[in-house]
Amino acid sequence: MPSGRSTPAKPPSSSDETAREVADLAEAREVARPPGEVVGFYSRVGGLFETWGRLVDSRARSRVQQLCGVADGDAVLEVGVGAGSQLVESALANPSGRIVGVDLADGMIDETRRRLAAADITNAEVLRAGACDLPFVDDSFDVVYSIYVLDILPWDDIRRALREFHRVLRPGGRLVLCHVTPGERPRHRLGDHLYGSGLPLTGNCRGIRVTSLLDELRFEQITREYSAQFLLPSEIVSSRAPSDQIEVSSQS
Repeated sequence: MPSGRSTPAKPPSSSDETAREVADLAEAREVARPPGEVVGFYSRVGGLFETWGRLVDSRARSRVQQLCGVADGDAVLEVGVGAGSQLVESALANPSGRIVGVDLADGMIDETRRRLAAADITNAEVLRAGACDLPFVDDSFDVVYSIYVLDILPWDDIRRALREFHRVLRPGGRLVLCHVTPGERPRHRLGDHLYGSGLPLTGNCRGIRVTSLLDELRFEQITREYSAQFLLPSEIVSSRAPSDQIEVSSQS
């Protein structure tokens, strides 16, 4: 289980100075490099990405899988497949359902397809697409999840991506997000300081918080968990699309 806590999402208490500073940092910080440059980096690292992930974020990834609650017969979308291990797990839990993964990094797409073939999985497909422009019709999926993707996007693109997730989810569908977040304990803030110094050593991932954006988009049952592994702080957010799904304005 991840370290930290699981609570209904709510603004930091006005009396909690540290929480307020963390929230301000999460809202203010922009990406250090354009996403187009970062795609090339992830394409080059390929399979090495999985080794790094086992060290710094395996607990958070496991928690995401639990919160998704994928059941056989579900239509499931992973946005940003990385090296593909998460997509393989989703497919194994859902042999008669629909499994789709998207990514923009060709190296990651190739690695994911290799893993799917090695596991003899035939009900999954991997497409080259980005979070801000998903090639699916409205109300396509029961579950959408994304792991360490939003934190490499500019804030405007984060909002676009969340609107896309809202659009492709079926009414009442589950959305689970995991990304780097500002450290809430002193020993977890090394990455914040390094990123601010101009030395982004985490593939352009900077700390963000997104619960307020989900609330603006009318997602329901929003919960937030804080997890840290090997000094990497992560926010894990679970929510559901409105049961009476309505179109969300691009200005939201």
